[in-house]
Amino acid sequence: MQPTTASNETKLPRAVLRRSQAINDRIAARNKPAEPEPNPTSNATPATEPAAAPAPAAEPQAAAPAADPRDSDPSYWQQRFKVTEGILRRERTDRATERDSLHQRIAKLEDESRTLQATAKPADDAIDLTQFYTPAQIEQYGEEQCRVMAGTALRAARATAQQAIDAAVRPVREAQERQQTNNADAARTGFEDALTEQLPNWREVDADQRWRAWLAEEDENEVVRQTILNVYITNANATGATRMMKKWMTSVAPAPKPPAPPPPPMTPSGTGANPEGGNAPPPTPAQQAGAPTDAEVKDFYKRSALGKVKDTERTAFEARLALRNGAR
Repeated sequence: MQPTTASNETKLPRAVLRRSQAINDRIAARNKPAEPEPNPTSNATPATEPAAAPAPAAEPQAAAPAADPRDSDPSYWQQRFKVTEGILRRERTDRATERDSLHQRIAKLEDESRTLQATAKPADDAIDLTQFYTPAQIEQYGEEQCRVMAGTALRAARATAQQAIDAAVRPVREAQERQQTNNADAARTGFEDALTEQLPNWREVDADQRWRAWLAEEDENEVVRQTILNVYITNANATGATRMMKKWMTSVAPAPKPPAPPPPPMTPSGTGANPEGGNAPPPTPAQQAGAPTDAEVKDFYKRSALGKVKDTERTAFEARLALRNGAR
């Protein structure tokens, strides 16, 4: 028979045991690792592999730059012309203002020069020696000697001042002369450009000796034509110069040949064509020449006004002119 073992455990109330068991269960549930959820597609047939990505499309070539629509727009170029014209007008105004300023500066310097010359030429007797020498120096050298030395010093000072004025005026005067030359060249260039635009062959006309001889003559108003042309050139009147050149070209142009007269009509023989019998009378010289053209009429009256038409030529032309009037 075994001896009985004494129990050292303390029995807890059931309520405490139940509560402790509940706490332990909750802790065990919290620490238990979560089971992985079943994958519904784990047994499914694997999907078809994706198709290969399409090759990237070739980059389109850069298109040629489109033409600027302003190149064919008259209004655009007209606006550009107005802008350029405004710039040139402002440039001319600035140059005119600069030229006036130079004129004023030159006039001022010249006035100063004249004033200095007038005030720097006192007579030797009017020189105040006390401005140059002390009384002791005047007594030592003598009044006459001091006056001579003071006059010499004043003349040297005037010469030096005049040289300084000339040196100051010279650049201004040279700038003015250069500006005048530039303005004249610009005016000449503009005049020639306008002539070229209105009469492209004006240089050939100007080199013609017949044109030079024509300019040396007097016009219908008894004025030498070269004088009129010089006025046009001075005023940069390209229209007037062009008009004179065209007038000379017309005067030396050969007269147009009259058209060939039409052949005389065929006159059949027999009494049917001529009731009186026999052949028809031959055509007159006027009928053979035919009615004059407008150019012939204009040339005739022009030469008639200048007294270059003879009586026989006038009679023949009037007969031809009668044919023309009769045809109308």
